[in-house]
Amino acid sequence: MTTIVTFLGDRGLLETKYSFGDRTQFYTGGVFAEALAQFCEFDRMIVCVTEKAKLNTWSKLVKFHSDPRIQALDIPTGIDTGEMWQTFEIIAAEIPEGESVIFDITHGLRSLPFLVFLFAAYFKAAKNVSIKSIYYGAFELKANEIAPVIDLSEFISMIDWITATTRFTEMGNGQALADLLRNEMPTIEELRDRPDWSDLSVSLENTASAIETISLALSITRPIEVMATSA
Repeated sequence: MTTIVTFLGDRGLLETKYSFGDRTQFYTGGVFAEALAQFCEFDRMIVCVTEKAKLNTWSKLVKFHSDPRIQALDIPTGIDTGEMWQTFEIIAAEIPEGESVIFDITHGLRSLPFLVFLFAAYFKAAKNVSIKSIYYGAFELKANEIAPVIDLSEFISMIDWITATTRFTEMGNGQALADLLRNEMPTIEELRDRPDWSDLSVSLENTASAIETISLALSITRPIEVMATSA
């Protein structure tokens, strides 16, 4: 199941053309979620609305009202940390374990991106959720009347790196960190196009292997081998 979680502002609709990636095709919407619904395949869309957003914006999204996959979800305004935690709890209750989630942070308060990254970290760790994308429709960067769409989901991988590094430094378990390093190794096709990357590939493999050796030695309490490998 793929769920889109989007947020509406309270200023009504502003018709905008959005382009995902190559700019050869664009999608139009009064809010970014309308363009996203055309671009993405999804099973459910949760449209988070404050009281003012529900009145000023959601009420005008007539097409959304007739789509059974799309539901409005009432959230607080977010004027203080208490209301932000309420928003977190309301949205977390809507996302089941193992779900695939797409976030849209185009509209709403400027604190929203911070909250969404908090959601992403929690969902990945506690609910085994896959974060497919975190989209921002950059309407302020319009060129030739078309706004680019930025996908920020790559930065979510930092959570994996932080978790893996902490697990290695505090618990001595380096397998997750070694796996992440190997995932960064160039593919055969990339090495064919960029032979100068071969040194990088060797370095990443050597580092991953060293971490695995240290991790194994720590697990069976072999301090001499640990010191020799880490030297």
